[in-house]
Amino acid sequence: MVFKEKRERRCRFYRFVTEYVKLATGTNSLNFGYWEEGNDLVQAQKNICIITGRFGNLDTAKKVIDLGSGLSDPAIQWSSKYQSIDKIVCVDVNYYGLRKAKKNVCNYLKTLNHKTSVVDKAKILSMVNATATRIPFPDDFADRIVALESAQHFKPFAQFVAESYRVLKSQGLLILAIPVLTLNDKSRSTNINIKFLRELRSLGVLSLTWASEHYELSDIRSAILKENFSRLYMIH
Repeated sequence: MVFKEKRERRCRFYRFVTEYVKLATGTNSLNFGYWEEGNDLVQAQKNICIITGRFGNLDTAKKVIDLGSGLSDPAIQWSSKYQSIDKIVCVDVNYYGLRKAKKNVCNYLKTLNHKTSVVDKAKILSMVNATATRIPFPDDFADRIVALESAQHFKPFAQFVAESYRVLKSQGLLILAIPVLTLNDKSRSTNINIKFLRELRSLGVLSLTWASEHYELSDIRSAILKENFSRLYMIH
């Protein structure tokens, strides 16, 4: 009962955030993006999808799970770019957001010229309402699990990592793009919350997408190393 109530509160919050951020940014991608000189928000958000695809070797993937998929805009981009992918499952705790995502996917399918392509893409992109700490798939199911600026919402983080390890195939990859705290030792004082809130406020409307857990890099590294992942690459 307690878990259900917490989940419902979380979903209501994400529903609010999704609508507010979508309205404020004018995009279907609810992420910070990867900024280069001269970029606007739309290009920065496309950049992070491109980098994630390259870093995660999506060109060799068959089954991909997008955890915390939001409005599924990144999944649409990967589906369009990587022809080797047979299936992308968009998993999100927010049922309302998944309904919006389904419309987003349908609009994308309408832009395709050939009916055969529409059928193929419709099979590739699917939606599942679930949490990242209880992924509803069997062992050794996916080649890739991607959490594109969503894992900061997953709690407990270690359980999400353990579930990902279970669901991934033996040579599978877990790819994270996640905002982290990088406070130095001098910042660890009674003013830590004040300093953090000031930095968070500087993000503007996108600060709402980080209104969740605030993991440090060491927390993420520790949780991953506790599982039996053979290699860990970190770019920050």
